[in-house]
Amino acid sequence: DITREGRITQFAPVLEADGRIGFRMQVVNDGNTHLISPSGAVTVTLADGSPFGSLELPEMPPLLPGAEAMLVSQGSLPLTDGGDFRADATFTYQVGSEEGVTLTASATFTISPELTLATASVCENLDRGPTLAVTLQNEGELGLQPLVTLMLESETGQALGTAPVGGGLLLWPGEQERIAIDFPERLVSGAYRLVTTVQFDPAAAPLVQETPFQIGGLGGAPAPLCSAQSA
Repeated sequence: DITREGRITQFAPVLEADGRIGFRMQVVNDGNTHLISPSGAVTVTLADGSPFGSLELPEMPPLLPGAEAMLVSQGSLPLTDGGDFRADATFTYQVGSEEGVTLTASATFTISPELTLATASVCENLDRGPTLAVTLQNEGELGLQPLVTLMLESETGQALGTAPVGGGLLLWPGEQERIAIDFPERLVSGAYRLVTTVQFDPAAAPLVQETPFQIGGLGGAPAPLCSAQSA
């Protein structure tokens, strides 16, 4: 039998790069044929129920069976700190020549982006440079799109290399994400610092954390082998 069955797996307001609020909806096709003309809309109201604004989730190409897709709001809204908001969203797709099927989702939120740098670590590889890793935790009610920069310094503060990572990353509310890259060159024995910078709120200063570590040596606590951590 042919079945068309869509499902909303995630819906949240998202802090955009310009400080305004857009919306994202993650949907999946649980049926065995494509979903026709998937699209959506979002209506935002204030705490007292009065309307504030609305945005469209533009129509996208047919969604194939088993596939997931992200619907992105067309535009954003100038929501501000200090207020409670509610967003009600719809997701609609056609079933042949019959009327469309409409699914709903909602989110209540305040404009208070909260992100923590849960961990920052370094481990050593036997066949290449060390692996630099950070774990981010979104503790607020807004989806965040953090830009992470990892910089490696010598003990004297000399910059050895800088790499932006996590481009295009979306952290849903309550979600945790680990980001890791391999430093391209092996390091000689000695003391180093991993400097992590996380920019996630255009209206606030970035998070900056220094993580000292050691490569090799007979004393101290050298960075562990990556193979031992993953075993």
